Amino acid sequence: MICTITLQKELGSPLNLKDVMFVLGLKKNLISVVVLEDCGYDVIFNKRKLILRHIAQGQVNQIDTRVKNLFALEV
Repeated sequence: MICTITLQKELGSPLNLKDVMFVLGLKKNLISVVVLEDCGYDVIFNKRKLILRHIAQGQVNQIDTRVKNLFALEV
């Protein structure tokens, strides 16, 4: 199913992503950098942190939780 999803983080405003392929029943879903860029975000990796900046809105989100080689967004 392709849909719009909203990721609610512990801090900061929600992250809305459009045209995301959602597979019901998966324990973990992956979101590619390309999808984030297509949704209008600058994606910055710096010092073991992921920084997302919405280009049009200027909204900045920082994700600090890293599990192995993946950044974890708690939903």
